[in-house]
Amino acid sequence: MPQLIAGQPFSPAFSLQTLSQPIAIHIGVSQMFWGHFAGTTPGSWGYHVLTDAKCRAAKPTGKAYKLSDSRGLYLFVTATGYRSWRCKYRLRGKERALVLGAYPDMPLSRARDARDAAAPMLRDGQDPSLVKKRGAPTGTPTLKQLAEDWIGVQKATWVPRHARDVLRSLERDVFPVLGEALITEITPPDVLRLLRAIESRPAIETAHRVCQRLEVVFAFGIASGQSSGNPAAEVHAALKPVKRGRQPALRNLQEAQQLLLESEKQPGQPLVKIASRLLALTAVRPGVIRLAQPDELEDLDGTAPI
Repeated sequence: MPQLIAGQPFSPAFSLQTLSQPIAIHIGVSQMFWGHFAGTTPGSWGYHVLTDAKCRAAKPTGKAYKLSDSRGLYLFVTATGYRSWRCKYRLRGKERALVLGAYPDMPLSRARDARDAAAPMLRDGQDPSLVKKRGAPTGTPTLKQLAEDWIGVQKATWVPRHARDVLRSLERDVFPVLGEALITEITPPDVLRLLRAIESRPAIETAHRVCQRLEVVFAFGIASGQSSGNPAAEVHAALKPVKRGRQPALRNLQEAQQLLLESEKQPGQPLVKIASRLLALTAVRPGVIRLAQPDELEDLDGTAPI
């Protein structure tokens, strides 16, 4: 019975007709790369299935997808268009994935070399992902870890709502794309691709806000000795400008009366409606109404309240 042995070259004499027969694949203790040994389909065994042109043409489709090469290597494309090389493998019966690097910073040829370099580790019973983490500079955090540390330091001076808003924006727009990347590996093009995806929603102001937060996160990393560069600070000039115009204003009494009537028709909490009426009567800023204290008001039950 024909056998495919992990680690041995594929024999050209092995015909497609033989595929109809049972094939015993010896994998030791599952220390081998997941997937086909030299291709992704029987007809392509022995040939690489990705080209640089295919990699360059990989565009976002609204959801994450993979482009397979060979021996477990694939190009992972996120919903926002961030591309990275990964390699599937099995160790002690469990499927795992090794993140090799970002594309196009790491071209296809280097990704294949990195995949092949991990094979001896598997044969020795080592986990390539753990070996890679140990090889990173001591104390180098991922972007998600650094951002969470920064938020932890700032929360003492923030109101709870603002802290939630900051964390939620990073969880929505940043962590799914760059959260697991080491901060020393993130480049300005990586940050710009992330922000371009936000701009395309379109959400220009949100892109600027996220960029500002990332800039502060990286500055925190520099100050704490965990990073030496700030890739977010270098992309401001490349962002689309925020269109700022004059705020709409009511210019006569009739328009103001109509606004108040329409506001009263809207559903809302009684406290909000009362505050809206007080705002119309006093013409102060909304923040003054929200933070007003009882001792600032006089003769509320009288004929001339102030």
